Amino acid sequence: MKNTKTKLLSLFLALVFVFGAVCIVPSAADDISGTKRTLMVYAVGSNLESGYKCFTRNIIEFTESPYNENLDIILLTGGALKWHTPAEYLDGADEISAEYVQIWKVVGKKEGEEHGKLKLLEPTGMEGFEKANTGAPETLGAFVDYCYKNYPADIYDALLWDHGGGPLYGFGRDDYSMTMILLPQLVSALSSSQFIKEGNKFELFDFDACVMANVEVIAALSGFADYFVLSSETERDPGQSHDEFLKAIYDDPSIGGYELGKVFVDEYTEFFNDEEYASTLAVVNSKNFMERMVPLVLELDAVLSSEAKNVGAKNGRYNFYDEMYSLLYSYSYVDDTYSLFDLGNLVGALSVPMSEMDNISEAERDAFENAYTDVAKRILAVISDCDESGDDIMYYRCSDYIKRTVGAGVIRDKSGELVYAADDGNTIVVPTGLSIFFPDRNYGRTIAYLTKVPAIFDNALSDEVSAFFKARLTTAAYYSLIYNLGYYISHMSAIGSDTVDLASLKEEMDKYNAWNDICDPAIDWLVSAGEFADEDEALGYVCALIDQIFAEALSKEKLSVRPILNADGSFDSYQVTISDSSAQNLMSVKAMSKVTCAENDTPEYL
Repeated sequence: MKNTKTKLLSLFLALVFVFGAVCIVPSAADDISGTKRTLMVYAVGSNLESGYKCFTRNIIEFTESPYNENLDIILLTGGALKWHTPAEYLDGADEISAEYVQIWKVVGKKEGEEHGKLKLLEPTGMEGFEKANTGAPETLGAFVDYCYKNYPADIYDALLWDHGGGPLYGFGRDDYSMTMILLPQLVSALSSSQFIKEGNKFELFDFDACVMANVEVIAALSGFADYFVLSSETERDPGQSHDEFLKAIYDDPSIGGYELGKVFVDEYTEFFNDEEYASTLAVVNSKNFMERMVPLVLELDAVLSSEAKNVGAKNGRYNFYDEMYSLLYSYSYVDDTYSLFDLGNLVGALSVPMSEMDNISEAERDAFENAYTDVAKRILAVISDCDESGDDIMYYRCSDYIKRTVGAGVIRDKSGELVYAADDGNTIVVPTGLSIFFPDRNYGRTIAYLTKVPAIFDNALSDEVSAFFKARLTTAAYYSLIYNLGYYISHMSAIGSDTVDLASLKEEMDKYNAWNDICDPAIDWLVSAGEFADEDEALGYVCALIDQIFAEALSKEKLSVRPILNADGSFDSYQVTISDSSAQNLMSVKAMSKVTCAENDTPEYL
């Protein structure tokens, strides 16, 4: 969350290191003197304001900027139990109301003044929204139309300020309702607004919120704005800075969204470099993103789904082992809180074969280019603009303070070159500024993805957006099944089950209501997406997965443990050796089974 407003393997690092050297996209707006601009600021105060005074600092920043007759900054406040803005910064009230939604106009400082003020326009908000839930999409839509109706302009921008939760949880946590506007609701709120219905788009749409620099978020909202400013990490208190942003508009009211977004990115990153905080920020060109990145993500999802669904000709088994293992070497934003992995790093890890082929030599494996190699190279080339096309999808920077690391491990790229671990035992990776959802062992997040995201289809503005989410959801459904079947099968094997079939697995999972919660939504989606003709065919696939996973599941017979002694004969640690078990099962079993040994005891497998 925002008050903590806190990989690429060696084969691809050269591509990433040139990432910052991107070309400037020409301004979307004509250079017209006196261009009128309206900035809509939707501020859900939440605990960030009531507990930490975070938005008050933003208000002071706004009011201390020079007065700009070409810029109307219209600001909605709500969703906080208490506001801390001093009365000297307010015009029309002594305090910002915690009871009502209110609308204000920012009046910057004029010559001779120490600061400007917030001028109260609507003491009880928009008509019909006096005590509105700012975590509701209707409130956001009404505010957009209020600004559009009352403050017409040549260029419109939007800034949404509060907590962010990416594609799973959306934006803005109202203190009263404790609700957030989910991603499908953001799509609905904007697509149903008069502003959008009449053919308008935002020049720049800024999420001053955590973890919103995500491919799903950008694709879903791509039809509403030409450019987005977003962070893939948590944003540190107090959030983005607005001094240079406002100065850039003051100097050139017609400044385009890409150039304006770069101002945001540079100022934000340099500030947190000085403060020694981790930070990331990017400005994304939505048109280039949809034309250049989305087709590649569709290719990636096609490979992921094929590897999950089809039996490999050489292996004679399903090819999902590298997909499971690659997550260990992929950078997960916010410590795996949201199942959001760095896009560039994930495809880099996927493209390095690690455990999938058992019947080839080590030399063959080192030189092997797997199913992901080609699409991974092209995704990384687009992220870093290595083709020097000039039609960049984004300009991205991250602070230098924190090292991004993943778990230690010795891996080889396709040329056999080792990827070395850092001194602290972790492998240093380079984030690329865009996250992508990928199912992991947290089934709750995957089920949230499978059950919440489909609502986007109801209001998607293009067939391209619908196709993108169909592919993303299909990937999520397959790997949700694989992970969670492996989890429960590993557990059953660990506690001594001689066989596992569909009936016994369902019986075990039903003890936790897990079949209904986990498997049913995934199977339902795969059938609806046309991956299987009906539920019976889907269950046939599930049965084949069960047979394969159980055959390779960890068991006591595959486990040996021996003590490691120091030079003086004292106990140091245990070496655990596991044979004939897949990487996927080794990952799954960690949550349900373990080896426990006390010093000089006989190891006991639980």
